[in-house]
Amino acid sequence: MEKALAYFYKIYPDTHPVTLDVINIISNAYIKIENFESARLPYEKLLQEYQKRNDQAEVASTLLKIGEIYYYTNLKQARSSIMKALKIFEETFEAGHEDIIKALMMLGEIDENIGNYPRAVNYYQKALGQILTTRQNTDAIVVYTYAKIGMILIKMDKLAEAKSYLEEGLALSENFPNIRLQFLYGLGKIYSFEKNYDAAFVIFREFLQRLEASGHKYCKSYANTLQAIAFNDLEQQKLNEALKHYCEALSIYEKLVSTSCREEKGLAYIRLGYCYEHIEEKDLKKAEQSYEKGFRILDKVNDTGLLEEALAAMIDFYNRTNQPKKRKIYADKLVKLQTRD
Repeated sequence: MEKALAYFYKIYPDTHPVTLDVINIISNAYIKIENFESARLPYEKLLQEYQKRNDQAEVASTLLKIGEIYYYTNLKQARSSIMKALKIFEETFEAGHEDIIKALMMLGEIDENIGNYPRAVNYYQKALGQILTTRQNTDAIVVYTYAKIGMILIKMDKLAEAKSYLEEGLALSENFPNIRLQFLYGLGKIYSFEKNYDAAFVIFREFLQRLEASGHKYCKSYANTLQAIAFNDLEQQKLNEALKHYCEALSIYEKLVSTSCREEKGLAYIRLGYCYEHIEEKDLKKAEQSYEKGFRILDKVNDTGLLEEALAAMIDFYNRTNQPKKRKIYADKLVKLQTRD
């Protein structure tokens, strides 16, 4: 392709459609082999040509492409290039133009990746406003953007706003099963936080049914959802149901790579122990086995908060079951954890 481009340069202008097609193919090939500088250089050359001609629309389009390539290596540079492109697009095109939308979505994604959630939400909201000026609210990009905004707002603990976006998006998502899963999972978490357990269960149940129908029953998301349902059962003192759901979740966690779900699996065993301890037909032997297995798993996790929670559960269990020697072992571990540098 580079040889072909060299020949085309001899007979066509640098910005001829044929040469542009070849540049695009070459650049994409370099991106796939992660040679990002070589992928970017032809567009840097094109940018200079368009700037000489004062062709602002093409300047902006090329800046956007350069920003896409920088996205792989330097988010700050990517953001700078896309911001310049967006300014020109907004001065050049009507609201709702696809290049304005694309630039806003990319800026939202960059800020989401660097953890600047308020700015990411702002860009996604602007993009949604632009999209809705020209498209139906049932288009895939509309539904996707509702999901993006809602899920980021959950991370920001703005649950009322998140709920509004997710409920509105859920109503539009029937034809987009993969995106619908995001709405279901997010709303299930919000309803659980609101202690609206019946609504949460309906949402989580659909989430599980859709995962199972798509052949993804034995995955972390499925197990995490079972654990969320089990925790809601615990909150309602439905201990037998909680025990059942924790056992189902653990049967899946045990099939996954241990390091991919260590925190979730450890917590599930701790809570399973609590269930065995407090159900009507209690089984203290299974309770102790579950508590200890959960602790052993969480002891390998680099999370002081989780480990403190596990140790507190162990201490409480051995206190309730009048086992002072074992209680002291875990109490000493907790003191050591809290006093270490």
